[in-house]
Amino acid sequence: MSNQKPDPQPIANPTRPVLRWGVFVLAFVLGILLDLGTKEFAFHHLPEVRDTHVVFSWFSWTHARNYGAAFSMFEGQQGLFMAMTILAFVGLPYFVHVAEEKVVRTALIMGLVLAGVGGNFWDRMVFGYVRDFIDVHAAQGGWLFDFTRSKFGTATWPTFNVADMFITGGCFAVFFLLGSKKKEEEGAADAPETADSSPDDGSSQAPASS
Repeated sequence: MSNQKPDPQPIANPTRPVLRWGVFVLAFVLGILLDLGTKEFAFHHLPEVRDTHVVFSWFSWTHARNYGAAFSMFEGQQGLFMAMTILAFVGLPYFVHVAEEKVVRTALIMGLVLAGVGGNFWDRMVFGYVRDFIDVHAAQGGWLFDFTRSKFGTATWPTFNVADMFITGGCFAVFFLLGSKKKEEEGAADAPETADSSPDDGSSQAPASS
C-alpha cells in the first residue's frame, strides 16, 4: 500500500474577485467621467457647430455632431445602437468574470471599452447625437498633407472623442492580448517533453531463468 499523500488542493485567493471587479469598475467610472467631462468642456467653449480652436498645426478642437456610429456609419439606427449597447453591457463584464489569465489587464481593458460605449450611449439618449471634438489632420504644405490628399482625398481624420479612443484602443488591446496568449500556448505545445521516457522494447525486462 502506497504511503504517498495526495497533493494538496490549491487554496483560492479570496482577493482575486475583488481585484478584478475593483479594476473593472474603477476603469469604467474614471473612463466615463473623462469622456463626458472633456465633451462638456469642449462644447462649452465651442457652442456652435464647426466652431474650431487650433491647438497645433495638426490638432484642433472642433464642434461636431455625429448622428451615426464611427465615421458617421448607420446614421439614425437608434435600435441598432441600443442593441449593441445592451450586448456590450452584458458581454464585457462576462469576459471579466471568466478571465483566468491576465485578469487585471482584461478588467482594465473591458472597463475602458465599456466606458466608451456608455459615454457615447449617454450622448445619444440625452442629445440625440454623439459629441465629437478631437480633430486631427496633416499640417498643410507638408509631405503628409500631400500624401493623404492624394490617397484619401482629404488630409483630415474624422472627428472623434475620448470614448472612441477607448473603444478603438480596447479592440486593438484585446487583439494583442489574445494574440500573445495564443503564442504562449503554441510555444508550450511545441516545447520538448522533459519527462524521462524510454521505449518499451523489452531491454529492461529481467532475463528469464533457465
